[in-house]
Amino acid sequence: MITPHRLIGAFVLLILSCLPHVQSFSNHRISRATINSLPAPLPTSLRNKMITCAMNSDDDGWGDGDSPSESVESASVTERNAKSKELEMLQNDLSAKRADTLKSASASSNSSEERDLFIPIFTLVSVIGFTGLYGYEMLRLYSRGELYLPWEQ
Repeated sequence: MITPHRLIGAFVLLILSCLPHVQSFSNHRISRATINSLPAPLPTSLRNKMITCAMNSDDDGWGDGDSPSESVESASVTERNAKSKELEMLQNDLSAKRADTLKSASASSNSSEERDLFIPIFTLVSVIGFTGLYGYEMLRLYSRGELYLPWEQ
């Protein structure tokens, strides 16, 4: 079972395995007990996948999909045509959806459909019920002489 502690330990081991000379960063040697107390590392295949994904990533962090080596001017004509066709299709879909929602809104405003009254009825019954219970409990306590009123001392 993968626990958060094992996952953090595996991440630390992954980072440490990427560094070429870990001992040059510290003046003391890592003891065997320290190594044995660390959580189990990730399986080798998963660690290799993570390392290759990290090394092959050309993401510049802006989320636009362009790598730092590419520029907007170097995009090919076919890519631009494909993107413009996709944009046109998305705009057409959006305008069709807007037209459908406008038609449905106008149809629902013209016809007086029965509204769902569950929430207002439930609220009204709840308020009346709790008020009645509170009043009953007050009368019960008053009749037994157990009702505390701060102004009656």
